Amino acid sequence: MDELNRLLKESFEYNMANIHTSFPGKVVRYDPKTRRADIQPSLKRRLPDGSFADFPEIPDVPVLFTGTSKYTIHIPLEKGDEVEVRVCERSTDIWRDSGDQGIEDTDPRRFNLQDCYASPGLQPVHFIPATENGLQILHHDAFDGNFISQVLMDDNKIEAKYKAKSTALMEDDHVRAYTEKCSVDMTKGNIQAKNGKDEITMMDGDVDIKSPTPIGIKGTETILGNGVLQPYWKAETNAWKQWPMFIPPVPWPAGMPVPPAPPIICMALNGLRDAIAAADAAAQANGAKSIK
Repeated sequence: MDELNRLLKESFEYNMANIHTSFPGKVVRYDPKTRRADIQPSLKRRLPDGSFADFPEIPDVPVLFTGTSKYTIHIPLEKGDEVEVRVCERSTDIWRDSGDQGIEDTDPRRFNLQDCYASPGLQPVHFIPATENGLQILHHDAFDGNFISQVLMDDNKIEAKYKAKSTALMEDDHVRAYTEKCSVDMTKGNIQAKNGKDEITMMDGDVDIKSPTPIGIKGTETILGNGVLQPYWKAETNAWKQWPMFIPPVPWPAGMPVPPAPPIICMALNGLRDAIAAADAAAQANGAKSIK
């Protein structure tokens, strides 16, 4: 009876040694075009004599990433990256070549190492620690190296960062983006943009521009409102008010008195002067702001 038990136990252990389910492994090679990797299992096989031996390297292993036929998330894999290897209960030869469903594979093998796929992220020790409460996508140059970029989403905001140079932040009624040299800040009814010493503020229909240098406006269809033209109206009005009657600037011999222009011309041009004065008064009455 004891001998029978021993034989049954050895037979069971022998058969179980060839049944594989899942185990950790490391990437040896990876091809992002095919999403296939060569994987070296991290655990060794225990032999009947009590010694240990490496499992063989598993070639052409499909790598699992979150995605569908229209959307995907891809993470580049490098040599030494840790993955979880999962073994299928049936042969996957036909599925690897064609995908789809309803596959009839007559191969009798079960839980074989060559019928597996890998999933990145099974890292017991060497991983980038999460520092925020929320969904984080982190990128460092190594698991214990320098920060490169991050996307953070929680109940209150969405934030994207690149090194210490650029940040984009979205909150309720507030969007802000800034770099080392410039920024844009948008809140409800207010937009403010800064670039060095230049600043533009837009609030409730008003636009303020501050700059230590001349401001240029370019465009094929640039439209200037009466607020922008107000300084022009004032300058024109003040110039015209100096003359009760228009005198044409024609060449005239020195020392000879300049005759006045014909009354009809004076009336027309003085009427234009009055129209400009009225436009200036209207602009001021409307509370228009000037760019100075």
